[in-house]
Amino acid sequence: MQQILSPTNGIPSNTANIRVIRRDGNPTSLNIAKIRAVVAWACVDKDVNSIALEAGVTTRLRDGVTTREIQDNLINCALEMCSLEEADWRYVAGRLHIWSLWKDIIANRGYGYGDYAQTVKFQVEANQYDRKILTYSLEELTEAGSWINPEWDKDYDYAGAVLLSKRYLLPLELPQEAYLTCALLLASVETPANRLKYAKKFYEAIARRKISLATPILANLRVPNGSLSSCFITAMDDNLESIYGELTNTARISKNGGGVGVNVSRIRATGSWVMKKSNASGGIVPWIKLLNDTAIAVNQGGRRAGAVTVSVDIWHLDVPEFLEMQTENGDQRRKAYDVFPQLVIADEFMRRVKNKQDWILVDPYEVRENLGVELAELWGEKFEAVYQQIEAELDRKITLYKKVNARELFKEIMRSQLETGMPYLAFKDTINRANPNQHEGYIPGVNLCCESFSNVKPGEESHCCLTAGTKVLTQQGWQAIEECDGKKVLVPFKSDGDFTPVYHWETAKLIDNGIKDVYRLILQNGRTIEATGNHQFLVRYGSQNRYRRWLTLDEINEGDRLEVQVAEWALPEFHSVSRNLHDAAIGWLIGDGWILDKSIGVCFADSEDFALAKVVETMNQIHETTTYHFSAITKGTPKIRVDQRTGVKSWVTNKQTFREYLTQEYGLTVAKGGSKKLGDLIKSLPPDRIASILSGLFSADGCVHNPSHSRNYPVIQLSSASQELLNDVRDCLACFGIPSTV
Repeated sequence: MQQILSPTNGIPSNTANIRVIRRDGNPTSLNIAKIRAVVAWACVDKDVNSIALEAGVTTRLRDGVTTREIQDNLINCALEMCSLEEADWRYVAGRLHIWSLWKDIIANRGYGYGDYAQTVKFQVEANQYDRKILTYSLEELTEAGSWINPEWDKDYDYAGAVLLSKRYLLPLELPQEAYLTCALLLASVETPANRLKYAKKFYEAIARRKISLATPILANLRVPNGSLSSCFITAMDDNLESIYGELTNTARISKNGGGVGVNVSRIRATGSWVMKKSNASGGIVPWIKLLNDTAIAVNQGGRRAGAVTVSVDIWHLDVPEFLEMQTENGDQRRKAYDVFPQLVIADEFMRRVKNKQDWILVDPYEVRENLGVELAELWGEKFEAVYQQIEAELDRKITLYKKVNARELFKEIMRSQLETGMPYLAFKDTINRANPNQHEGYIPGVNLCCESFSNVKPGEESHCCLTAGTKVLTQQGWQAIEECDGKKVLVPFKSDGDFTPVYHWETAKLIDNGIKDVYRLILQNGRTIEATGNHQFLVRYGSQNRYRRWLTLDEINEGDRLEVQVAEWALPEFHSVSRNLHDAAIGWLIGDGWILDKSIGVCFADSEDFALAKVVETMNQIHETTTYHFSAITKGTPKIRVDQRTGVKSWVTNKQTFREYLTQEYGLTVAKGGSKKLGDLIKSLPPDRIASILSGLFSADGCVHNPSHSRNYPVIQLSSASQELLNDVRDCLACFGIPSTV
């Protein structure tokens, strides 16, 4: 029971002589009434004795004390009086911490709550808020600011208030401002007419703690280029490229606030072969230790420690050492105390535990090499069948193994759980039976929190970082990637991680990755690709380029062989096409013509009278039609000129409306020789029209010949001074299933 004190107990008699230093650095006389007001505010509606708190702090007053020291003393006094019987003191301390935060913000930026629109402007200019918040108008931000209720800041105990201010609030930001900004950004995807309605609902639910935002969302949603994902699952393959690639991915994920689950079941066991040398592998533990140290070194944006769970299947030969990985005894160099171990359990193992049968621990590398099976990918009946095959091959094809009693091994698991709290268990067969995406792969284990899981294979967590104008092969032909959201794009391999060559279509999903440095990759066939340094390409390597692996653009070297989109058959809309003379004539113009400031013309050799008659007739028809389509200058009659020296005939016009027609209908502008191109407008035309333009272009500048290296097959060739034009033609031909090189 707290002693009941009078308001004057403990107050120094000479308070008039005590000077207090305010947060702005200016001195002022001590005002006990202000202290009492803060104490009363902090204690309202709580089962505590406010006079006891006031008395506790006034005994610590002295001349020259700062207002911050007074506030800290109030907090410390409240915490000292906290007990099981009077637990409300922790809420009083939390309110006092929030009060101190309010005062700090006011001292630094000049105002507290009350001008949310100004706060948004200030934080955006300081690059603290994502500029997406500016999709809201000043009026909308002002209205949203009117929803803020500072009283909701009083709902935190001391631990919660400290955690909020230190880990989640940005510099010079108040709690309700953070919640409101998150709510507005969450609602920004709604229609302009409805987004404020949803933003208010989100704000009230967040601020009143009816919903809890995950750390990456609360910390990163309002900052530029922030990652909003909490949980990631990856898998390491049995090679250095994959292992160190996943270590890098784990570091990047942790940097942005994500927890990571890493499956290591494919990695060869201790004593396995390395470059055909036996007993050379150190097993999975050294790699787990690297993951452990990565989690320590790369914390989650400074807000909390890195979090990594490492999973391994129960049949792996290194399971016994895996269980000892966090005990105090043994070689400390093979310990990993900061990861969360996870065992992936098969139903067959649990049946053998129940029946007290033997269980065989094996090396995945030996199984893969001698039986041709990736054991980590199997579950259910397929796993059971292969496991029986392994048992039948013991001491023949399978030599590196250990036989244990399943029940005794399960006891070791429970002993480790009793001593260290780990490992936690993931029942692989149960998870995969419930997997709605069995057709796309399998689930190797669970995430850090065990509440979600996804299909994962080494490399499948890779993502695409291309510039908006990058061309992607869709069912409609080559299109800029910025136009491909929700469209079907060509994928040359099955999504099974084994790169099985099966061409199929998958729906593209575009994500804005913000502003990053972009590099241009130039391929030998003349194609260029613009991407960020961390964009991953599929690279062929090894003898006769038989193997494939993922490398980032930063890791690619000159001479590497990349897999790129190529259609080996006609796209669905390009199977059957017809030709029209109108577009064919434009194709001839592109090939053997010019577009200059003063004239537009088409050339014909002395032997091309048939083409001259057809093309000129069509050009004259187009020329006349343009008179009625445009309101610009219409004068200019086409002429036929003949070069007496060479015999070359030219159709020439200077009609402005004809020039405008070529620009608006085909995207053709002033160009000759090396600056010619087809352009995006032509490449987006219907297949019939593209085929007609190519027909005219090849008729003008193409040829058919039979070189010695072609094995008597004729070769169609197009020549041009413009490499960009040839690249455009190559892309268009690919849509018809015609491979070509520049």
